Amino acid sequence: MSKSYLNDIVKVFSSNIAALICTGVVYVLLTRLLMPEGYGIYISLLVVPLIAGSLVQMGMLRASIVELGKKEIPADKLISSVFSIFILSSLSGMLLSFLGYILLDNPDFTPMMILLAILLIPVYLGTSYARGIYLGKQQIGTSNRLIWAPFTLNALLIVLFVLVMDWGVEGAVLAFFAAYAFVFFVALYDLCKHHRIHIHFEKALIFRLMRLGIVFAAANLTFLLIYKIDILILQKMLSAAEVGIYSLAASLIEQIWLIPQAMSVVIMSHASNEKDIHKSKEETHRMMRLGLLAGALGSAVLWVFVPWVVPVFFGQAFLESAYMMRLLSPAIIVFIIVRVLDSFLASQAKPKYALYVFMPMVFVNIMLNILLIPHFGIEGTAYATLVAYGLGSLIYVFVYMHITQSSLQSLFRYRKDDFKEIIGFLNRRKKG
Repeated sequence: MSKSYLNDIVKVFSSNIAALICTGVVYVLLTRLLMPEGYGIYISLLVVPLIAGSLVQMGMLRASIVELGKKEIPADKLISSVFSIFILSSLSGMLLSFLGYILLDNPDFTPMMILLAILLIPVYLGTSYARGIYLGKQQIGTSNRLIWAPFTLNALLIVLFVLVMDWGVEGAVLAFFAAYAFVFFVALYDLCKHHRIHIHFEKALIFRLMRLGIVFAAANLTFLLIYKIDILILQKMLSAAEVGIYSLAASLIEQIWLIPQAMSVVIMSHASNEKDIHKSKEETHRMMRLGLLAGALGSAVLWVFVPWVVPVFFGQAFLESAYMMRLLSPAIIVFIIVRVLDSFLASQAKPKYALYVFMPMVFVNIMLNILLIPHFGIEGTAYATLVAYGLGSLIYVFVYMHITQSSLQSLFRYRKDDFKEIIGFLNRRKKG
């Protein structure tokens, strides 16, 4: 593994860990202050703008990385077009969210909750677009700040709005919105300071970005649906308290993905700028193997300790979340394969293959949830996730092997070189 890859992975992973710590504080505060019912309402409310945002964001984070990495278009011109698309996608996302809330017609949602959730769309999208620009320019450190900063601010504002002011679910949503709004406007100011950004609609360039970005967006949406659609189904079939219990378990166990997320960001940033495709592919395979190993170790630790940790931090009311985490852990580990390998194909402007795999996974997940929840409750959702993730990972591996002409051995056989660079890196840091 090259030194630059490893250094950047450590930087991104550190930012993800900082975000994880803040997220953990948020979970502790919200579960303690809102209890299962209030927490279930909060999660159910935010699912709508998150899905709408994924639908309309046009895949600009990844499209920006790929196009800036090619260096075929002047950066100022490309960034201006990205922000022109941002205006259109924000308006579309807000409209879709509004329609989504009308269709859901959830009596637990107040008008103020819905307004704040809809206003979250532009600042959430804007932060994502800014990250794509920084990653495309290989400014990993600046991109990292857009990871941990909103989570940190969110935790602080929850203390103010929910704990001190006692504004309940509305205060929690306001904290989420205010945190992302602040981070977005700071990033926008920084980009405007270093680039001449003008909102204009150059058809050829916007079409080029959108043609690539729409496929990324479709893949991202289907991926989001894979692990969020069960929340929408649960809130229609079970109580808010049960939704809260399952949501906490899913959110906590998904933190295992911090490692492949860090790897994916670095792979896309480097591979988009890398001319040696074979080298990038080998680095991707190495990181996938190490990601699986780290994910398995992390899951083993969680398996042992969650029955004691969850009640201590989140309260006895969430004890069942620990059992759900144990059920979900194999699926989360297996899906690390997809998250890492997909980043390489995405860096080569080939996101459509993820779409081919994710769409059937969404269908399988929906059907299994509908069939299993009436018989097994929230356990049925966990079983559906296990099957969907396992099947999707298996299919994706064979699709990836066909596209990249790779073998199972090149993907999964561990080598001494996998660990030599890590040992050397740790030794250098110890001496430093």
